[in-house]
Amino acid sequence: MNKPVETTLFGGKIVRKDDARIEAYGSIDELDSFLGLAYSKTEDEQIKEILLALQKDMYIIGSDLASVEEQRKNPVVKTLAQERLNWISKTNDGIFSSLPRLHKFIVQNGCELASLLHVCRTVSRRAERTIIELSKNEEVNPVIMDYMNKLSKLLFNLARLANQKAGVEEIELD
Repeated sequence: MNKPVETTLFGGKIVRKDDARIEAYGSIDELDSFLGLAYSKTEDEQIKEILLALQKDMYIIGSDLASVEEQRKNPVVKTLAQERLNWISKTNDGIFSSLPRLHKFIVQNGCELASLLHVCRTVSRRAERTIIELSKNEEVNPVIMDYMNKLSKLLFNLARLANQKAGVEEIELD
């Protein structure tokens, strides 16, 4: 039986609960929960489809991060593929091109969905930092690193899109 300060990774390796790998996939789990909350707050099919796809990606990223290098070679363990990186780039480009150009920073608020998406964005940034910290000492799928960098941009643009669809005007900072 594990001691309370330890947990088991995929493949059976026992690590402390404050291990960088646990912190990294725990942050992804937290982000997934916030994405689910945002999903529950929208009726917009375009946004729902994107949020659900992101949640599925978080599951894969979490699985990937919870696995040590040898375990990732097991076909049962899902790893984030390049096609998902291509998808997030294409999706973000499509949303970005539909939004008015920003000339100043904006206040991160608006409708409830936009505000939740801004929370998701900040949680994704923290998750990205924890993954970078993990990568200092252990191998991390490089697609995850690129994906997380692009994710915060997508979430920012989704928040702007949610405000646009709700008819909420963005507040620019002076």
